[in-house]
Amino acid sequence: MKYPVPLFCLYFLLISNPLISQQHIIDSLELQLKNSTHLKTKVETLVELGHFYSMAHPEQGIEKLKDAIALNKELKDSFLLGSAFGNLGKNYISLGKDSLAFINYDKAEIIFKKIDSTVPLSKLKFNKGILYSERSNYEKASQNIEGAYELFKKENDTLLMAYASTTLGYFRIYLGAYAKSMDDFLRGKKLFEEIEQEHSIFYATAEGNLGILYQRLNNFDKALSLHQKALDIFEKNGNEFLMATQYEEMGNIYQKKSEFEKSLKNYQSSYQINKKIKNIGKTAISLSNIGVTYRHLKNYREALKYFDSAITINKNLNDYGKLAINFHNKGDSYIGINEFHLARQCFDTSLTYAKKNADNRLIYEAKYGISFSASKEKDYRTAYSQLDEANTLKDSILSENKRDEITRLQAKYEYDKEKAVLQANFAKDKALDQANIQRQVLLRNTAIGGGIVGVLTIVFGFLLVKRKKEAELNEKLSRSRLRAIQAQLNPHFIFNTLNSINDYIQKNNDQAASGFLIRFSKMMRSVLDFSNAQEISLSEELEFLENYINLEQHRLNNGFNYTIKVDEQIDQDNTFVPPSILQPFVENSIWHGLANAEKDTGRLWIEIKEEGHQLTYIIQDNGSGMKSEEPPYDSKHKSFGSGSVQQRLDLWNELRGTASGKIETTALEHGVKVVLNIAYTLDTDA
Repeated sequence: MKYPVPLFCLYFLLISNPLISQQHIIDSLELQLKNSTHLKTKVETLVELGHFYSMAHPEQGIEKLKDAIALNKELKDSFLLGSAFGNLGKNYISLGKDSLAFINYDKAEIIFKKIDSTVPLSKLKFNKGILYSERSNYEKASQNIEGAYELFKKENDTLLMAYASTTLGYFRIYLGAYAKSMDDFLRGKKLFEEIEQEHSIFYATAEGNLGILYQRLNNFDKALSLHQKALDIFEKNGNEFLMATQYEEMGNIYQKKSEFEKSLKNYQSSYQINKKIKNIGKTAISLSNIGVTYRHLKNYREALKYFDSAITINKNLNDYGKLAINFHNKGDSYIGINEFHLARQCFDTSLTYAKKNADNRLIYEAKYGISFSASKEKDYRTAYSQLDEANTLKDSILSENKRDEITRLQAKYEYDKEKAVLQANFAKDKALDQANIQRQVLLRNTAIGGGIVGVLTIVFGFLLVKRKKEAELNEKLSRSRLRAIQAQLNPHFIFNTLNSINDYIQKNNDQAASGFLIRFSKMMRSVLDFSNAQEISLSEELEFLENYINLEQHRLNNGFNYTIKVDEQIDQDNTFVPPSILQPFVENSIWHGLANAEKDTGRLWIEIKEEGHQLTYIIQDNGSGMKSEEPPYDSKHKSFGSGSVQQRLDLWNELRGTASGKIETTALEHGVKVVLNIAYTLDTDA
């Protein structure tokens, strides 16, 4: 089967024959244009030139297409007019002018629908889907790609059906529809294989997009192998646009793995390519990512240069969301070099753009940045007011996080369930077919075939149950973690903390207000960061815990002291545990044991040891003990009980196939002792 693609087609990722250079085609078309005397030939040539210039010289492409549209007023060829508008859209995309691209795509779509021209309409819808995805509108992107797929199917174009299917899978990742996403990828790859396209850029793009799905599932090694495979194919085909995309994705993965030197190398490769091919929007993203990586490497001055370059492009593109992010990145970099006044200016600007973009999380982050930098400048009233306003946003943000988390878990559960059923049915059908063939040859083999069917059915039934159980465990673990986060963000605790800060400010106790505010900001930031994390490093867990304890120390007028001891052989940065697992027990010790302690008389001990591939946490206090009838200093307080922690602990251990950890609580003569055992994950790549 052949797949003819006209030179003036609207297919966004079309490349020329690898045996013929793109510049050679442009030169030939320019010569043809120069020698053309026939009006239609001249318009066709201009439209074709507009298409090819869009890949390297979009400014020239726009000039050619405007000439084509002007000449077509006399020719009145609707098909060529629609093609010209469509190719104008592609050139504007290359310049990062998405609004103009949409305008021209809409004009082209009206024309193609009017003349019922299926082929260019299908490719136009595909391009619109790509453009919507660039604006993170994955709902509309998916709708357009689905429409393109049906039109490709109507034309029996297997190649474009396959590519549309895998592209749809990519967009559904961002909608949290993992089950449908995997189905789209499998369908698309099967179509590619039917037409022997395993080494094409189309198949490679599917592999790269599948890598993004594996990123979402935190299978980074699998994701890297898929991106590298895609990159190798793109390099052989000379497709620089898609090479840059793979470098960017690999940079993202290494960033998540905290391998910043490798991350920087990939981001720089992506930047060089995007700059070369004049992909303005992607160039800005690469610059921003390089800046973030330099910030992680504590090279703040270098980071600022890259953020400034990205901001210049973002302003030209009127991209408020990325402007808010990059000004916030600048603010964080200025904090790294203790230039708090400049940091505050950046956070203020970030807040302005975040409001224009109507993004609550960006507004929240900006307000916390302003609060932190203002406290460093000893402007405690501003710091307090911004912190107070930021906390009013927390409920909506956490609600969004919970909704996204549950959506992802439900999608994963459906995917696991559907895939297991499909595998079981496929294996069963295959075994039955084999049994029928054997029955015709020799009756004896029928029994064997039946036995095989039975075994396979049992095996795949077991896999189905196992996958379903894993998905259910993931969902339970997530909901349990979210309940823990809600407990940490107890409204009463936040209210009292903010009142304490305000009290220090009113009493002009600047030093106490500053320390209290900074600790509270760090704690709230950690809670939000942990809301999306399945696991965190032990060092992060302990940093969060110390911030919490310090807050309670100040509020109780230093009525107690604490000690945290960790075995030296434990690598705190590369040992990963569930987030905030210790905080409920420490909270109980403080609220119910040490709340009424005289100054410096209360003691809290925390010890962490490694015992047989598990961590043992020991939390002990010398407070009033479990039998005390003395109420805690705030009788309205509700703690996240040990029963809920035990449930969360059981889920954590069950997911890792280990024996359930346990919690032992012992009443002492003076105080309470809690011993907690938990499995941990070790980062072996560190």
